[in-house]
Amino acid sequence: MFSTLVNIFISPNEAFSDIKQRNTFFVPILLLVSVTVVFWIWYFFSIDANWLINHYINQETSEGSMSIEDQEALSSIITIETLVVLTIIATVGLLFFANLLLATYFTILSSLKTQDISFGKWFSFIYWTSLPTLVLVCNMAVTYSIANEAIAPEALSTIAFSNLLGLEVGHKWHSLTSSLSLVTLWSLALMVLGYRHWTKSSTTTAIIVVVLPFAVFYGAWSTLIMLL
Repeated sequence: MFSTLVNIFISPNEAFSDIKQRNTFFVPILLLVSVTVVFWIWYFFSIDANWLINHYINQETSEGSMSIEDQEALSSIITIETLVVLTIIATVGLLFFANLLLATYFTILSSLKTQDISFGKWFSFIYWTSLPTLVLVCNMAVTYSIANEAIAPEALSTIAFSNLLGLEVGHKWHSLTSSLSLVTLWSLALMVLGYRHWTKSSTTTAIIVVVLPFAVFYGAWSTLIMLL
């Protein structure tokens, strides 16, 4: 498994051959969950709690989405423990749900093409191609460790498109662009390589198949932003 872990970064085709044979999805899941949990625990329990809670309250105030009474109620009940639990559930849970949907999508496609690739293998495939997320977490850890002052969660990733484009919290495109980063492109490239390798499809077909669900999701999200 160590060789597969290394190869997913330096020799993807070799990694995908191993993944298809062994179907060990627990390795990338364990890595992603443990690294993510450790990072957020470190971040939330080392940063100035009062500063961070006030940051969230001020953020809601600037967006005008809460009344004064609601702000006071939130400030009286919010804790660092609550923030770390919610953040971990959101990051780990959303990744699991997204990967579940993608695995289902690839399983349906492969069944239509009468290819013998099970849901379990595709689920493992999606999680292995999500491993570049470790680079994203390392990026946030480095940003936090070298910062000279308290830094908000949304500013931790210097490779998120929201930060690369200089979009502030409250900008209508901030939420969408903050969900994308250079690592997203890396994972997409791995999916294209892996899908082509597993299904013997052309590069063009692999790109279309992989990009389609993302294009639909972000296209719908972009449409909602422009309409609201």
